[in-house]
Amino acid sequence: MAHVNPYTGLAYKAEPAISMLELANENALTYAWFTPRYRFPNLVEPYMSEFKKSWNEWLTDHYSSTKALKESWSKGFDGDGTEYIPDGILKENYPEDKWFVQLDGKAQAHVTLERATPKDKLKGTHYLHLTVEKRGNTPNMPQFGRGLFSVKSMQPFTLKLKMRADKATTVDIRLSQAHTPWQVAGLTVTGVQLTRSWQEYSFQFVANMDDEGVRLIICNFTPGTTYDFADVSMICGGGFSWPKDWKLEEENIPIPTRAQWTMPPQRALDFTEFLYEQEARYFNQMYAHAKANAQVKQPVAGTQLAWALPQTLSRQDYIDCHSYFNHPIFPETLKDYNNWHMGANSLVNEVDNGNNKLSSVARHRILGKPLTISEYDHPNLSYWAAEGNVMGSAMGAFQNWSGIIQFAWSHSDNFFRDVLDSRFDMCSAPQKLAHLPACYAMFVRGDVQTASADTVMARLANITDDIRGVAITQNSSGGGRIPPGLMMAVPMMFRTGTVITENKDLYPLEGHTIIAGEKDVPQYVKNAYAAKEMTTPTGEITWNWQIRNAGFFKVDTDYTKAFTGFVHGRSFDYKGLTLTPGETLKDWLTLTLTCKTPGALRQDGKLGKGSWLLAVTGQCVNTDEHIVEMSNGKYVSAATNDGGSVGVAPILCEGVPAQLRLKGLAGRVFCFALDVDGLRKAQVPVTADGADAILETGPDYQTFWYEIVVR
Repeated sequence: MAHVNPYTGLAYKAEPAISMLELANENALTYAWFTPRYRFPNLVEPYMSEFKKSWNEWLTDHYSSTKALKESWSKGFDGDGTEYIPDGILKENYPEDKWFVQLDGKAQAHVTLERATPKDKLKGTHYLHLTVEKRGNTPNMPQFGRGLFSVKSMQPFTLKLKMRADKATTVDIRLSQAHTPWQVAGLTVTGVQLTRSWQEYSFQFVANMDDEGVRLIICNFTPGTTYDFADVSMICGGGFSWPKDWKLEEENIPIPTRAQWTMPPQRALDFTEFLYEQEARYFNQMYAHAKANAQVKQPVAGTQLAWALPQTLSRQDYIDCHSYFNHPIFPETLKDYNNWHMGANSLVNEVDNGNNKLSSVARHRILGKPLTISEYDHPNLSYWAAEGNVMGSAMGAFQNWSGIIQFAWSHSDNFFRDVLDSRFDMCSAPQKLAHLPACYAMFVRGDVQTASADTVMARLANITDDIRGVAITQNSSGGGRIPPGLMMAVPMMFRTGTVITENKDLYPLEGHTIIAGEKDVPQYVKNAYAAKEMTTPTGEITWNWQIRNAGFFKVDTDYTKAFTGFVHGRSFDYKGLTLTPGETLKDWLTLTLTCKTPGALRQDGKLGKGSWLLAVTGQCVNTDEHIVEMSNGKYVSAATNDGGSVGVAPILCEGVPAQLRLKGLAGRVFCFALDVDGLRKAQVPVTADGADAILETGPDYQTFWYEIVVR
């Protein structure tokens, strides 16, 4: 930061072109510990010894002796001894309705019941033999397991089973919900090592929820491999035996493993608190160094929301977040775009579930701190990619976010192309670029009003509960999840965020009506949610999902209008106009209308005088692009491995037919189709129907955008 830019004569620490700094990009201790691909629990020396020493020093500060530690950690293991898998000792038959092999549209696997030999030394006479031919659309598929169980939060279990494979390999094991939102119910173990010989595995854990529909799952199989399973038992209880060699005075208490994470429960809480304190100290010290020693003038953030606990991030100047809708999934190798797929859904149809990224960001943001989203996007090859910036800009303005940075212009120095990139590069994504003027107007110019701060949907976060949430879910964002349903939709209506209760001065609650749970939601909001159409109290944003898989999102302000979503034979009314789309390839379009120079709005509700930019987009695809539907339409892929193709230049763009009826403006409207440089290339007829002016866009004009002049 002390380096001097030879062109400006300014050090980076004082360079206004560098607007913000972050200390670590998508990186924090809590997140890394719980994310398998970082393999953080397998630290190499000398780091593991140093880390273990810090852990034992922390325990000594909190417990002082082995006796005190043992007393704390040994509580809560009394179960009733019930066997939850009574058919786990396999005999001639087994209940096939309880044991399952789950496949998607791509995975191939089957299971058979085989007779054991005396050499196998099993308790039962048989074992289950799983043959995996092909991996599915995600590494989780196929899945093998046993269900269903009813569990209660903090209920202790001991799982034992014998496994082998025809080659050295690994599997993952978890207990998770058999229904949405498919969350882990207390046990998750990754990378369990299997050999060609039978081995017995034992896992102790504590259920983290009350749920009547959970199941035991074994997954992440290697294609072309066979697996055997026998002598499966899951007993409620089992006790915790304190290892004789664990002595705090000798600083030899081990780092907990993923396999034994929730057993004992207090150890999981303690270790999560230890991670939080280590993480917080790092960011506090680095922030102080940046400000005091490096003397940077820019605002400084720690890392992104959900990577670290919010209490840690709230101590820096601003909060940053990354969010993607339908981010590509890589079944084999990360960022291998020869083998990938993505969700087939549109955000307009995801208002009240975990796929609503806008509500998730709103819930996590820390009230009292500026929020930027320094990475946000929808992948270019998604049919619905144009919706992302339009919806994000409108909701960001309503929620009073401070900055949205679309990711990314280009991943290379090829800044201007004539082919759609398979990821997010915006330099050649016309369906996104055409609407940026409207996005700017809504978010920066202020055409969309900010929500009142009188009523706030707030998560009242305290460090004790957040540590517990992270420990139970084994996820760094475990303290702030929104349940699917009503509460996921409420950010459409009110300013939303997290309140750090330990810092009362950051966002004082006095004078605000706080919505902390469903019981606090006003009845009119519940009624709107039940009717599947919610409009912000400002009246400017409407989200409608009344027709299954045919939702739409509408913005209606004085100087910017927007529509993105499915038509389904409908017309859409705005102040001053009615939109009637014509037939499109996917029954879907994105339209924005923005006044170039806002002035006083006519009192009669008509569009004001001046020049308006109209942008209308539908499908944009590469030449010879081929999108393959997978898993009954749940995912799509353009990867060659799936028979798809990204395609080549040029980009083929749909000309969208749409009628605009401008109310009360007959004889006062002119319209021009614009060329690629935004210059007028052809006049579009405007007709009169009574007092209204009518104009129609269409493919004949070979353009995305039009200029409308109101005189």
